Amino acid sequence: MDLAFVQQLLYTLTNTKNKEERLNAEKLYQQLLSEPDQYIELIVQSIELNNELSRAAIIFLKSNIDKSSRSSAIYNTFNGIQGAHQYIIRLLHCLARNPDTLLATIIAGHAFVQMNFKQPFQELQDFLNVAIQNENQQIQIIAYALMAQLMLLRLKDLQEYYNIDFMKLFYENIGQTHLKPYIINAFTNMLIINDFSDSEKKQIRELCVQQFIISLNTDIKQADKLTNQLDSLYKDVIPDLEEFNSFLLLAQQIMSSDLDSNFKSKIIEIITSMVKNLGGECMQALIDFDCNVLVKLLGSEQTFEEWQADLDDAFISSNVYQSVLSSFEIQAEAIGFPIIKELILRLQNEPEQLLLILFYQMEYLHSSLDEETTHQIYNYCKECFKSNNVHVRYNALVLISEMLLEEDTTYLLMNTEAISQEVFMAVSEMVKDSILKVQVQALNTIVNVMTTIGNHGIIRHSDEILKIAEFAFQLNSFSAKGASLAILSIISELLPRNQMSHLLQQVIPVILGEFQDIIHKLSTDKELSFQQEHYVARVVECISFAVTCNYNLFDAIKDQIILAMIQMVKYAVDYRLDKIVPMGLGALRRMSRCFSYEPYQFEFVEIIKMIIEQPMTTCTDNITANYTFDIQAKQFKQNLLEDLNGIFFRQNKAFQQIFTQLQQLLSKVYVIQELEIYGKFKAQAYLIDILESTNQEIQYRFAVEQLDNLKQYFNDHSVDYFAFHVCALAQIPRDLAHILQYYLMYDLPMELIDQLVHFLQIVQQTARSQVKIEELTISQGNEYEKESKFLELCVDYTEFWRVSAGFYEVFLTVLGDKGLPFLQKYGQLNFAFENELDLVNDAIDQQPKMMSYYIFASIIRNVSNIQPFMQQCSLLLNQQATSSEFFFRSVSDVLFTLQLRNVDLSNLSLASIQHRLQEYLIEEVYSSSVNATLTKMTVQLALDFNSLSLEELEHNLQVEYLIQQLLKFNQELLIQQIIPFVFGPRCMWFVKNFEGKFSQNLKNFLQTHENEVKQMNEEVNENVQWFLNRFV
Repeated sequence: MDLAFVQQLLYTLTNTKNKEERLNAEKLYQQLLSEPDQYIELIVQSIELNNELSRAAIIFLKSNIDKSSRSSAIYNTFNGIQGAHQYIIRLLHCLARNPDTLLATIIAGHAFVQMNFKQPFQELQDFLNVAIQNENQQIQIIAYALMAQLMLLRLKDLQEYYNIDFMKLFYENIGQTHLKPYIINAFTNMLIINDFSDSEKKQIRELCVQQFIISLNTDIKQADKLTNQLDSLYKDVIPDLEEFNSFLLLAQQIMSSDLDSNFKSKIIEIITSMVKNLGGECMQALIDFDCNVLVKLLGSEQTFEEWQADLDDAFISSNVYQSVLSSFEIQAEAIGFPIIKELILRLQNEPEQLLLILFYQMEYLHSSLDEETTHQIYNYCKECFKSNNVHVRYNALVLISEMLLEEDTTYLLMNTEAISQEVFMAVSEMVKDSILKVQVQALNTIVNVMTTIGNHGIIRHSDEILKIAEFAFQLNSFSAKGASLAILSIISELLPRNQMSHLLQQVIPVILGEFQDIIHKLSTDKELSFQQEHYVARVVECISFAVTCNYNLFDAIKDQIILAMIQMVKYAVDYRLDKIVPMGLGALRRMSRCFSYEPYQFEFVEIIKMIIEQPMTTCTDNITANYTFDIQAKQFKQNLLEDLNGIFFRQNKAFQQIFTQLQQLLSKVYVIQELEIYGKFKAQAYLIDILESTNQEIQYRFAVEQLDNLKQYFNDHSVDYFAFHVCALAQIPRDLAHILQYYLMYDLPMELIDQLVHFLQIVQQTARSQVKIEELTISQGNEYEKESKFLELCVDYTEFWRVSAGFYEVFLTVLGDKGLPFLQKYGQLNFAFENELDLVNDAIDQQPKMMSYYIFASIIRNVSNIQPFMQQCSLLLNQQATSSEFFFRSVSDVLFTLQLRNVDLSNLSLASIQHRLQEYLIEEVYSSSVNATLTKMTVQLALDFNSLSLEELEHNLQVEYLIQQLLKFNQELLIQQIIPFVFGPRCMWFVKNFEGKFSQNLKNFLQTHENEVKQMNEEVNENVQWFLNRFV
């Protein structure tokens, strides 16, 4: 290859639009790049020609250096660094003849390399001495641009190599208009690297601001460019309040001027950077600026007609509008709770803006709000529902919807049944609003309300909810119809089938027809509008819920539905429809409860392959561009991994033919974030369900390989560069328990069980270390969020040790009494209940010790003879100081089980714990926490010992556990009272979620007691038959 060839190659790469020509040119370029000596000589010659292709040569050279650094072609020639230096000298001559900022950047980068190797660069010194005196302003600019990059090195180090007083030079020349941006950039870099005193730093910043003000009055275009420099100048700086107040005054003048919105936006961003670094110190001055300046910039930028037609809020606001909202977000993050209190106080008479600001701040403030302020905000929103201003009504709904998405504010707001009912009724009224956009937002808010009022709250309001869903489906809006389908999806699991059938028979045929139309549209147009995509996602979700809960209505067309759903997911992956892919995969997981996927196993492999083999990076059509991370591909993989384990668990027989393919595909999944890592871990753990139960040799071989993969995978990500957070670690023992159950059921060798227990111990040690790291991070964080975040960490850590205890319980649930020697072997029978624990002062450190409470409760539930453990029961029940959730849940569990097993409790002293236990359980009944699994029903059973209150059973979050225990210990009570209640109209929703081994046990029980069931009422009989026929 010669110079002429490279010139032609550069021309083709930069000009051709022919795809084939470009691909060939790229191959030739890569071939040239593989010969560094030839490549760098020809590229430098191309730059020296100073023709129209020289700039392209510079771009390609710079790209190669950026991507490969010290391994780039210029540093990889035969003569190494010395050879590179000679080429850079040639480029320096080019720079003197033809100033180019990109070429200056290459040369500055080489200056770093020379200093790193302690080599002089006299040629650069000479160039700078001449250039700064040159009458050609372009040459001067290049010199100062080059020096600005050199300022990323310490001044002290630079002085050893360059005889230039950089600081004096910058101070003397900053007033020159053409040099000002480069000198401010140099000062910015200088402040980052050098250890100046606070007064020196302030002096430099004030000088830069003064020059900005001069440009503001003389050269507005330059002032506009300088705003980026000022933003960088203040990005990581904590200015003093005097400096901050001065800049606020300047900003106030700018905001009241007729300067363009982009300019104002950049000024707001500079203030935001200052606020982020100053925190609460600046609040007093800031709040006046907020209320007198920023809030005034939040007026509507659309006409009413435009706003009303924009049902999905797709309108892109001006830069100023977005910068103001972003500023309020950062204020919430930096200052916290005090800022929201002050804004609420000061902006009562500007509801449209206040509601909007609170909505944007809620993401950062939800964990620091108190109950009083949460209710104050809600009551303000409720008053705003009556406003004549449509924007105020709409913003009030948006804010309530956001509050209901956050667990902290939901708990504080919906903390009584009365207030939950009030919120539901208030939002429901807004569905009747005269403006469609407000109606749609009210419907979306109702969806969020339904997720917070609990299943019984939904059942209580079911008539109103069904009317709302029916009304919404008739509105002429994809968004309204989508909200209607979301409501139906939620409620279809909870209501008796006869109550749902009327509406489903109206809606399902319509959406099935639309579903087919959409598939046809995708196959031809290959695209959907934003509203259509959202609506299709809701259609997919609703169909899956309807099919799952009322499968008998769809039995005749189940094949068409499953195939259409698979086809939809394929289209969605192909055309990157990121709303439909997760909904489609979730729908397939949901429907796996009802229908066998064996006929469609190869279609499933195709979906898995499509998603897994998507590249995680994409490249632009420019060969010099860096690779960019493909967010959608990452998200699709995460969605797939989240849903696969549920499908494997329910459809283990369906995929036995393709087990090897699934194993190979999962091994290829590349993941980099916690959710994906855990998703892959779980999917690999659940692969074991698909193995043929009769082929022990294959089982053993896979079990060994699986364990090695899981351990290596966990170690790679937890030790080298990645750490699972405690909330993710809390899931892993559950997956290991799933594998352990398989090992025990199929009598796999003891060595595998030992390895599994050892793996759990590694995970436990990781959790002990990780919780300390997270505890330290919280202690150094936002003062107003510490308490809630620490409580959240305690809950996650408690859950980790609870599921760790669940791992050891598997020995008892599978082996019964024969599981006790295993617990003895692994050191889990050493109970020390006589040692009182007080977790109030050290909630984190005591959690591992409390695991023994759960294991003890497991023993009481599962062994045939509990007499040897009655002494420990007495010690457990008489502990005085313990206030842990572990203790209360375990004590209630033990008492409940003892009662079911007809144990005489008269010899056990319950007085010492009865009052505290009742208080604890009653307080937890309405808690939104997923760990609040104890209820008043348990108190009735455990402490009154007289009757089972069916009304209180209706609130129970552990009906499945209750039935499990009754199947073992009191089948008479189960058939006489529980079956008629659970299979009745109010509690059938419990049954819809029963599956796995438990559902099979219950199914066997119901078939055995067929005659007793037939004597129950007609609806119970119908529901029992539905349950018996439902499972594949």
